[in-house]
Amino acid sequence: MDIGVKKGKLEFSEYDPQWAVMGQEIVDKLKKVMVKAVDIKHVGSTAIPGMLSKPIIDVAVAVNNLDDVLEYVDELKEMGIFYAGEVVPGQREFGIDSPDGTKRICHIHCVLIDSKPWKVYSDIVDYCTAEERPREAYILLKRALLLLYEDRPERYGIAKHEFMEDLKDDAAVWRASQKK
Repeated sequence: MDIGVKKGKLEFSEYDPQWAVMGQEIVDKLKKVMVKAVDIKHVGSTAIPGMLSKPIIDVAVAVNNLDDVLEYVDELKEMGIFYAGEVVPGQREFGIDSPDGTKRICHIHCVLIDSKPWKVYSDIVDYCTAEERPREAYILLKRALLLLYEDRPERYGIAKHEFMEDLKDDAAVWRASQKK
């Protein structure tokens, strides 16, 4: 299984069904430790069948209080999961690196259950899994941006920003239509 991205590189891999297995394994481990979590999900591109992805597992953890996650820092560290702090305002982040420390293999995003990020994580995965057009558009964008930014991964996020804003909006509209 191709998992992890070398720091300072932009890499994508074709979808690997083992990502779902690994994502679920991480979710299960976190559920045993993060007992105050309201929900924990495998999210991001590796959670979308058929999606071209940076081979990094993303997991979202929904909590009622962000400070609750601080209780788990030591126990998670013993499991090889490091605490990165508040990388994104309003979120607490954890990560998992490869045993040799050269690759990041997992990002864990702790967010409030009633927050927009929690809805976005869930909505985008479900929308791109159910609908081919947004999934294919995202794949095409990733391929184009890889050509430009393979050695400048910091530019990738900036370049895909507008697309992601539209995708978030479209996913929310799609989610609302599913409730009818």
